[in-house]
Amino acid sequence: MSIKVLNFSPTCSNDGSGGKNEAQEKFLLSLQDKGGLVSLRGGSKSYFALSCFEVLLKRLKGAPPFSVWIADEGFPYPPLLAQRWEIPLSRLLLVKVHSAPDTWKVGLEAIQTGLFKWVFLRPSGPCPASHLRKLQLASERLETQVFILSNADLPHWPIRIRCELSYEPNSFFPKQWRAPQ
Repeated sequence: MSIKVLNFSPTCSNDGSGGKNEAQEKFLLSLQDKGGLVSLRGGSKSYFALSCFEVLLKRLKGAPPFSVWIADEGFPYPPLLAQRWEIPLSRLLLVKVHSAPDTWKVGLEAIQTGLFKWVFLRPSGPCPASHLRKLQLASERLETQVFILSNADLPHWPIRIRCELSYEPNSFFPKQWRAPQ
């Protein structure tokens, strides 16, 4: 398990028109095209994950792989995904479930299909350690990147990268990524 300490500023752009976001670059380099579980905690975790996803999509040559967003809370607005992050909706499956346990269960099933390169899980509650271990093994075996967008406490051992965002609303200062205590 590695814990990353990054400064992320949502005002930086990655399209060459603005500044380059070093935090995003460091984070993306740490993914290294291997599968595994990545835990993002704190405020604006969805924003950071979608911004990284946009950068990854722009770097790909050819058709982007299929991805899935599974949530029982914090569901993204599809037109915004296409307009703000330029994520092709034809390659992203959005799944709304009723509870946190359903989020974890559907997430494992999505990984096990082998159809999705990136899986975004946004549950409202924690995951049992045994189920989290199944997620870890399946994601590493199939080289699927799983982003867990949750503030719930998770066991540390199956998580490959753990980042925490401290967020100050309406702040012009960079957002701080810090290691959880």
